[in-house]
Amino acid sequence: MRIDDNGVDTGALYRVHVGGQSGTIQVSSLAHLYPSFLHQVRIIPVNGDRAVGEASDVSSVTMDGVYPVDGGNVGSGFGLNVAGSDGFLTSNNYAGTDSVEVFDQKTKLVTSVPATGDASQSVFGTASGGGAYPTDIALYSLLNLTSSTFDYQVLNPMANGTIASGWTPPTFPSGESILESAIDPVDGDPAFITFAEGPAPSFDGVAHLFTSKILANTIGPVYDVSGPVASQQAGQYTGLAENPLTHKALLVTGPESYASCSQVAGPTLVTVPLAGPSAGKVSSFAGLGKGPPLGVAIDYVTNKAAVTQQCDAGLSIYDLATNAGNEISLPAVPGAHDGQSSGSWVAADPLHHLFSVSQGIAPDLFFNNNGLSEVDVYDENGGLRARQNRFNFFGQFVQIASNPLQMSPMLRTGFTLGPLGQSLEPFNY
Repeated sequence: MRIDDNGVDTGALYRVHVGGQSGTIQVSSLAHLYPSFLHQVRIIPVNGDRAVGEASDVSSVTMDGVYPVDGGNVGSGFGLNVAGSDGFLTSNNYAGTDSVEVFDQKTKLVTSVPATGDASQSVFGTASGGGAYPTDIALYSLLNLTSSTFDYQVLNPMANGTIASGWTPPTFPSGESILESAIDPVDGDPAFITFAEGPAPSFDGVAHLFTSKILANTIGPVYDVSGPVASQQAGQYTGLAENPLTHKALLVTGPESYASCSQVAGPTLVTVPLAGPSAGKVSSFAGLGKGPPLGVAIDYVTNKAAVTQQCDAGLSIYDLATNAGNEISLPAVPGAHDGQSSGSWVAADPLHHLFSVSQGIAPDLFFNNNGLSEVDVYDENGGLRARQNRFNFFGQFVQIASNPLQMSPMLRTGFTLGPLGQSLEPFNY
């Protein structure tokens, strides 16, 4: 038995020799099926190339995805223990039960359900970020739909699903809420960005940046970082990353309102020291490419950052020591325009010094009826190391700030959203 000549499972045929009038066989080549996808299977008895019996009814099989036990949507966020093999996800339904669930990155199985809630009254999330931090802790949020208030809880250790304590963010008179928290795999003292949109006609927003020691439930100094977004056209921060070794935060912003991609500038990159004599000083520089940024990630070892732009399907890699950058073009969709083939989510692997980026529309869109989305993996010089055209990001309604693409360097495994956000889809790179 072998997979089709194209090496993928789209419309594939499998042939296996069987004997006798009844029995059971193990079809090992089904391991080639894409994780998290629902595959339809029909069995036809043949003798050589000739069908000799009636085809079976259609059956369905799935492979290897991380499925929440309550059948909810995982688009509100998940987190990975990059020093181990556990992770957690938040699952939300329109009715019934929502949950926070711990899973094993290797087996892809849910191991515990630390928290549940009434889906008609609350929504779980990850404090708008990766949510998992060193020493195996995790931070998740619970939005009360009646009062529009958030409650935050800490899992410690995450692997056991133990709810250890609460966490309290600062409050702001302007009504700001947490927009994103940075992925911090080093010290468990991540940066957070808050934002509230201003009134018409300018809609100039108010934004603050702070750090927090999650386990101690303490808040560091709060810095006003509103300036760069006030100069944009109805702009706001669309991404936050942090280098915990240099103690600097990187925020990205760009115009949200523009007539066309041909008339729009590129992103603005904002750096803010989080410690030392310059702590809180806001500096910015013009980024490469065209259009607002869609995602950002930092390799904290090399101090390099990757940013995607909406309008030119580019991925820009910057050396944050000098702010020098290099823009590369992602695999292009023939005939696409105005950012249709742009990348969006970005993740970093600081162990192997790689960046991964998602593309909702793959280059074969217009000539492959089975065309899917893809994740591209680049080295930090912009070299394309791997392309995986095996995802389905269509119909995914998530915030980029929830970090829906993450890498687990020790296992050399990544996770992102499966079709319609109904599961986490793992991939090796």
